[in-house]
Amino acid sequence: MSFCENCGIQLNDGANFCRGCGKPTGKTPQGQTNDQPQNAYQPQNFSSQQSYSSMSNMSVWQGFINGWKKYAVMRGRSRRTEYWGWVLFSTIFSVVLSIIDTILGFGTIGPLNGILSLAILIPGITITVRRLHDIGRSGSSYFWLGFAPGIILSIIIVIATVNFYNGYFYSSNFYNIETMLQYLRYNSSLLFFFILTSIWSFVGGIILLVYCCTDSTQGENQYGPNPKWESSQA
Repeated sequence: MSFCENCGIQLNDGANFCRGCGKPTGKTPQGQTNDQPQNAYQPQNFSSQQSYSSMSNMSVWQGFINGWKKYAVMRGRSRRTEYWGWVLFSTIFSVVLSIIDTILGFGTIGPLNGILSLAILIPGITITVRRLHDIGRSGSSYFWLGFAPGIILSIIIVIATVNFYNGYFYSSNFYNIETMLQYLRYNSSLLFFFILTSIWSFVGGIILLVYCCTDSTQGENQYGPNPKWESSQA
């Protein structure tokens, strides 16, 4: 009794080729040649250029579509092409809708751009988390580097705006940045937190930018397989 060295299936007595994979058994009966049948086993030779699947040719548009397909998915990893494809086309659509809002008389931040901003909020967060996973970093890095300072800055701006509205520092346009900064000059504690959070947001934004430009960690990490589907022979 013998078995195929390639697929492990049991070989028939006197068989020249494996009935499962077609690999020759090395037994050539007298009067026959060692020619292989048409479906005989052929060894595969993989070069380094063949070590990635077709996904390594992903376009930035496909990356943008993948961002929508994984709308609320934080598990797994996203490569650079997917992330920057999302950023590119989200920015393009936002600019186009801002122009349309302006033409319609709503200003640059009109209803169309507002709807888009709400629509891309969640997938924008999740794709950033997956991009951090791709370089072996926790999604909590995004919270501390980008999300938390943004929330605090928003709260400070809301407090200043409410104070304007309640007449603490009257202005005909209380959304004016110069008026807000002038108000902050008279509120030292709020000014301190505003400056501190602004620095935090600036530094965190640069760190996030570097992370999002970093290439994928090779092979599988704790968040899943390489999104480039790297072969074990790479």
